[in-house]
Amino acid sequence: MFAPSQEEVRRFFCGVHAKARSGQMLDALETLAHEWLKEHPEYDAELADAEAAVGRVYDGSDGASNPFLHLSMHLSIS
Repeated sequence: MFAPSQEEVRRFFCGVHAKARSGQMLDALETLAHEWLKEHPEYDAELADAEAAVGRVYDGSDGASNPFLHLSMHLSIS
């Protein structure tokens, strides 16, 4: 069973974002994740800073959604 931690999920998506931006090769799962990242350019700023993303609390109090939860949903359904 695949059960990554919250930090691992955030680092995965931030890593995919960074690799794609720099033109690096993506593996199969990263390619699928990148397809969803392209559908959500509004998350680019969140994905650009992995350390900030790992430390941020997404509790909805600021009206913002959790991009990592949303992207994980897409990836899980895919």
